[in-house]
Amino acid sequence: MTQFILISAVFLSVFSVHAQEEHTEDGDHHHDSIIHLGPIQVLGGQERSDILHTIPTVTNLHGEELMEKAKNSLGETLREELGVNSTQFGPNSSRPVIRGLKGDRIRILQNGIGILDASGTSEDHAVPMNPLTSESVEIVRGPISLLYGSSAVGGVVNIVNSRIHKSYFPGLYGGLDDKYESVNQGNSVSGKLDYGVSDWMFHVDGQYTNARNTATPEGEIQNSETEQRAMAAGSTYFFDRQNYLGVSYASFENTYGVVSETDVDINLKQRRIDLAGHKSLSGFFTGLRVKSAQTFYEHTELEGGETGTIFDNTGNESRVELVQANKDGWHGILGLQTQVLEYSAQGEEAFLPTTDKEAIALFAFEEIELRPFKFNFGLRGESTNLKAYQGPTQAQDQSADFLTTSAALGGVYSFNQKTSTSFNLSYNERAPTYQELFSNGPHLALGIFEVGESDLEKETNFALEWSIKRKTRNFYVGFTVFDQEFSNFVSLNPSGTFADTDESGTAGDSPEDFEIYNYQSQRARINGAELEVRQRLHAYWSLRFTADYLYGQNLATDEPLPQISPIRLGLGAQFDRKAISSSLSWRNVFEQTRTAPQETPTSSYNLLNFDFNYTFKLSSESLLKLYFQVNNIADVKARNHVSLLKDRVLLPGRNFVGGVRWLF
Repeated sequence: MTQFILISAVFLSVFSVHAQEEHTEDGDHHHDSIIHLGPIQVLGGQERSDILHTIPTVTNLHGEELMEKAKNSLGETLREELGVNSTQFGPNSSRPVIRGLKGDRIRILQNGIGILDASGTSEDHAVPMNPLTSESVEIVRGPISLLYGSSAVGGVVNIVNSRIHKSYFPGLYGGLDDKYESVNQGNSVSGKLDYGVSDWMFHVDGQYTNARNTATPEGEIQNSETEQRAMAAGSTYFFDRQNYLGVSYASFENTYGVVSETDVDINLKQRRIDLAGHKSLSGFFTGLRVKSAQTFYEHTELEGGETGTIFDNTGNESRVELVQANKDGWHGILGLQTQVLEYSAQGEEAFLPTTDKEAIALFAFEEIELRPFKFNFGLRGESTNLKAYQGPTQAQDQSADFLTTSAALGGVYSFNQKTSTSFNLSYNERAPTYQELFSNGPHLALGIFEVGESDLEKETNFALEWSIKRKTRNFYVGFTVFDQEFSNFVSLNPSGTFADTDESGTAGDSPEDFEIYNYQSQRARINGAELEVRQRLHAYWSLRFTADYLYGQNLATDEPLPQISPIRLGLGAQFDRKAISSSLSWRNVFEQTRTAPQETPTSSYNLLNFDFNYTFKLSSESLLKLYFQVNNIADVKARNHVSLLKDRVLLPGRNFVGGVRWLF
């Protein structure tokens, strides 16, 4: 909290002199005007939204598209995006998996700052957010460690909301949504309100979800119910058109069942305070951007209604960025990022010791445009200190220090206004997590005894990505190939021996004794390809085709890596005319028989989905939308190969979704 107060005081001092320039009140009175769809935020504001000129591979879900795809968890919302899958540890605790990488290798952000939760320590821990209250979700596939740290070697998911505004819009804007799902008898109500008056923008949003067990073609997923509550409020003061300072407060609560243990529920709570602002400068640097988030996270695991284990995370992450002036085609940013985290776990499932983490990083990112070429390059240095304290799982205090560096070079060549090709080459280093270093105890959700390795070295990887894109008025095609090769790739591997988990005196004498899994490092490689084609056939009709392929190999043993997504194909037809929009989509997932040792294969499946929307224009500034969806129309039995529970838990069965949305 001290760091948050300090950075707030420093930034307020920058604004001690009120800017003289007055902004005009000419905001667009459209309900989408408060969604910031300019530069993609997760790329530091350096990239244009034009897909032909974006060097990293980026997906941006926003507005109606995001609302239509939104589920109760972030992973399930994004699971069918190109190159993205999910851990799918039941319908409620599901994190994104990008190009075969998950956990600490995927950075989940909110408005460019880490969420600082415990979802990376165990797959039964949910991400403390719901997409229903978001404006957009940005996905960067591939390493972006340069901007966001060593835990972004696999990519970034950035959840964007308007709790702190970057632009001023006078007037009142908002929306309400009420949705029902048959597959879990679930009801979700969400809403937001933005109000601009004088030099201020105000924001409130909230969400409530209540759902029972999720149905599958083979029966319900036991203990998969959930109840979520969220609320947030924020205000932003605009000194002029460019300069602002804002603060927001958000609360999220989620009580849900752990599907791997039918008598265990989790009560998750997070409180978060955000500060963000921008100050225009003159000279070599044209602007100063500051972001800081203070989080208080706690979740309690209830066993038969009684408190079992309590996990607690208190942390701060802050960023200060200097924006470089655009001169002769050169521009960029210079930044400082810090993170302070205090983690503790008390109870039977406390397989991790109390740990403190401190990290500080400097980074620089430059871009030059020399048409028809555009290049960017940058460098990041990060220092991380981890200290684990003596306790039930730790015989004595231990500490580990890591200095990691990342470097990247990318370029775009535009053949003409319609066609471009790009490449991205990077070297990335990742510091091991406190879980990989210091684990020592039974991990009940996974049914294993987890043991860390305190001598792990930093993980390194070289990544290369190449793509070609063509975009015309009625057609788009994008094809990407990528390759990542890792040294000291850290993974959790079975030892073949058992721990005396039930404390009987003899290891392995009962089903309650868990097999010991050790964190180990080895060489590994992941490569693949992605294809997207969009074609407008008629004024009202369009088609979209997607395909992604992934190949993972343990180079030390010459065996496949586990939980690698099989080939996936998608085909969708979209109809839009006046008040009506409708789509029919088909998803084909191949069988996965190329499996790691002790991993079972999964069969192929086909999913068919349908949605229909009708919009009433209530006034020039107000819309009412009725929507209806049917997901998994044929009630197909499907298993997600990426899920650790794939042999026990099917994907949801046929699901009828209906709702109403009011936008004003």
